[in-house]
Amino acid sequence: MGDLPPDFGPGHPDWNVPSKRQRWNLSQNKEANLANLEKKKKLLVRPVSTEDKILDLEKKKQLLSRPVSPMVESPKLSFCITTMVSEEYQWYIPLFIDRIRKEYPEYSVKVILRGKNDLIGHSELWNRIEPYIYIDKDDPHPTDGLFTAAYRFLAGQTYYMDYDYILMTDVDILVKRESPGILEKHLEAMKIRKLTYYNNYVIDDRLGKKMMPGVHFMSRAWWEKTTGIRKLFLKNLLESEEIQKGADEKLLYWIVLESGVEISDVKYDLFANHGIHLGEYRKQLSSRFPIEIDAITQKYIEKLYEDDEFMFLVEKCGSQLPEILEMFSIFKRAVK
Repeated sequence: MGDLPPDFGPGHPDWNVPSKRQRWNLSQNKEANLANLEKKKKLLVRPVSTEDKILDLEKKKQLLSRPVSPMVESPKLSFCITTMVSEEYQWYIPLFIDRIRKEYPEYSVKVILRGKNDLIGHSELWNRIEPYIYIDKDDPHPTDGLFTAAYRFLAGQTYYMDYDYILMTDVDILVKRESPGILEKHLEAMKIRKLTYYNNYVIDDRLGKKMMPGVHFMSRAWWEKTTGIRKLFLKNLLESEEIQKGADEKLLYWIVLESGVEISDVKYDLFANHGIHLGEYRKQLSSRFPIEIDAITQKYIEKLYEDDEFMFLVEKCGSQLPEILEMFSIFKRAVK
């Protein structure tokens, strides 16, 4: 570059002099390359006609005036956390609904109450939860707790077809917000486990019998896919002389197995309860050993004690079902 004049550029008389590479190329095939170079020069200096300018301007105008397609948002999936409750457990309902509404206000919540409705006589409770309660007055089947626990996996098509996905859980679970949320976690688990209709996994009971945990995530298509087998199992359930405790989780396994939906053997760690399962602590009320509470649960319980509205519900519901007050008195001692 040192042998070039300081003003070397388009205005300099030597600007169009071929470069060293061009001169080398010319020496290889002087006549052909010279002709090619002349063509390139003509293209570079070709004058633009007025007509071309007008056409170019019109194209630009058309591009600028073309309507822009609006951004189309992906449709949001409708998701409901739900449970089916017999009358003896109805005093857990206000606590169940309160936590879901506060922890996941973006989710729907629906509780199917079967049997006698005592909550309606307590306006301070009923007025808070009525929009989230469904009572099927035409339901002709038994309403006891063991039947209801199994029936929730058989009758759902009647109640849940408005939702893309639901989480069937237990009424005595105090849901806790997670990140990612419950819906996102289960959809990811379905992808990892290569499941289409639901997310759950097979476990063995103490006798080695196959079962699935009662906290069950399922799609709308689940109800359609399992229609036939659920009708058969409902008939069998109604004809049973006695329903054993835990029959609901064994029944869920057989629905999955006999309906032909996939059963995944992929191990995937997903905390299924998504909160505090009061039933696990209820079993320990008669124990003489102190209840052990992990650090995450302890922090959540402390948060619950700071929520005056929630503790008001604990007091009111506990006055009707004393075990609720007993559990919270034990929690209070455990977190101090």
